Amino acid sequence: MHRFIYGMVNPLFFRLLAVCAFILAGSMPLYPALPVIASPIKSGYAAAAGPDVGISIPWPAAKKIIARINPPAFPARVFNVVRFGALGNGIADDTRAIARTIAACSAAGGGQVAFAPGTYLTGAIELRSGVNLHVGQGVTLLFSANSAEFPLRMTRNQGIDLMNFSPCIYAFNQADVALTGQGRLDGRLTRRWNRQTGRSWRRLETMRDRGVPVSQRIFGIRHPLGTAMVEFYQCHKVLISGIHVANSQWWQIHPTLCSNVTIAGVHTNSTHGNSDGLDIDSCQNVLVRHCTFFAGDDCISLKSGRDPDKFRSPAPCRNIVIVNCRGAGPWGLISCGSEESQGVENVFAWKLQAVGHGRFHGVRYALYAKANSVRGGFVRNVHLGNISGRCTGALVHLTLVYGPKHGQNYPQFSGIHFHAITSVVTPELLFLVGIPHDSIGRITLTDCRFKGISQSNRIVDAPDIIFRNIRINGHIEKFP
Repeated sequence: MHRFIYGMVNPLFFRLLAVCAFILAGSMPLYPALPVIASPIKSGYAAAAGPDVGISIPWPAAKKIIARINPPAFPARVFNVVRFGALGNGIADDTRAIARTIAACSAAGGGQVAFAPGTYLTGAIELRSGVNLHVGQGVTLLFSANSAEFPLRMTRNQGIDLMNFSPCIYAFNQADVALTGQGRLDGRLTRRWNRQTGRSWRRLETMRDRGVPVSQRIFGIRHPLGTAMVEFYQCHKVLISGIHVANSQWWQIHPTLCSNVTIAGVHTNSTHGNSDGLDIDSCQNVLVRHCTFFAGDDCISLKSGRDPDKFRSPAPCRNIVIVNCRGAGPWGLISCGSEESQGVENVFAWKLQAVGHGRFHGVRYALYAKANSVRGGFVRNVHLGNISGRCTGALVHLTLVYGPKHGQNYPQFSGIHFHAITSVVTPELLFLVGIPHDSIGRITLTDCRFKGISQSNRIVDAPDIIFRNIRINGHIEKFP
């Protein structure tokens, strides 16, 4: 009798009983919602990444962009996935329980979807308007090795739209959506299916060139192409705050065709090839702050479509503010392109740091802008200031002859400005490659100090360079 009573009060007994009740009840949640256990998301956002007010940045135009960006707010309702059947033991498939929770939250008018501490094995998670997926401390979302759990969705791969495996966390054409918390997104199991092949990429380029509709550009198991860990596609008022991304097999965070986006306090740590930390693709009015991007490619990349596909959804990448971030990787701390066919403009980056991490001793370039005369587009009105750390290649590399393809659609680079950079160690300052009939436009450096310079500048067809109060290895330098 005593053993029977002990079994009745054992928490495991109640959990098994709840699971049995859930199975018998079909898709009905055990409880319509949990009591409120968290304050509204705005306060959670501030806790994750510091307050919105008081961002110190010297450019008035950047301050105006920040003033236009408002993170979404959510009703103070909390729906816990455990109450909808999730186990969080790292073994059972919690995909459907998480989906039921999101559906219930959305149907109730929005709120927060929360997790008890644990490891949740899951397939793709698709967010809806008004839902904040809060992956709290002690929570890991472990994404599945089973490709069937990632249905085909409209995504973008290197500037070309297609139907591919769903990103691990995805939202399409939604508003007021968020991914928050101090928890972990782990993509290590997805390496079984999430990969990119040259043959599939050539197939996608051919379909684009022939004008095949996106709905018919089908990729997946037979034709594998990489898909992002987090992708919000064509969404308005997006917040991504506090999360840790690990073991991504492709781009880590990829907002595409979005507006009014805040990315704050995020930490990415994936060094697989092509695992960019953050790809801001054809977005407008974006604030990135207090983030760490450890990547296997570019740390932060600004993009806007590729070649003929740019005419499907013409949208430049513009009005981007990046503050108080750090990164490590093999290429750019900030990169523009190479998919920039609709242009990149009005970019302000302040107080960035290139740090050592793993096999990377900083980054190769603080700014890396790349295009060619097939891709066209432009990069203009870009401001970088108060950059520190190590660049193993050069401070800036701009090239208009990126890749093997050439045509008559000449890109335009102009208005690239560096200000108050005094703590960068780099062997080379300027690596600029224009073309005779398409030279690189104005570049200015103002109030900067550089040390460790051991190589001469490499400058081809970039005639408009201005130095103001520049010291290199302790000596005043003038240019031209």
